[in-house]
Amino acid sequence: MSMQRSFDIADYVTRVKAGLEEMRRSQQPGQAARGGKTDVIHAAKAEILEALREGYTAQQIALAIRSAAFPVQPKTITELVGSGTKKRKPASPRVVSSTPTTGASPGVFDPGEAEV
Repeated sequence: MSMQRSFDIADYVTRVKAGLEEMRRSQQPGQAARGGKTDVIHAAKAEILEALREGYTAQQIALAIRSAAFPVQPKTITELVGSGTKKRKPASPRVVSSTPTTGASPGVFDPGEAEV
């Protein structure tokens, strides 16, 4: 005869909540838990972009990743996440010619040209 295992509900609910919180901190919804270097770099894209915006170079980031996890080239970082620091320059205002196409000076009234 098999006995059903009994759990301390409060203790196990705490464990389950801690496991779910760890999952939320370390993974995106639908994200695979295992993958290659490229997958890891993509998963850490937000943090890498933040470091680039703070002024760190791709070389510095590659060295940090190399010392903490695995070898990676700076080129890999820039190719996978882009530079992240370039901001689009606003369009320069267009200059509109103030000379009328009729040949008359702007703002000068010529009574001979007035329609009656």
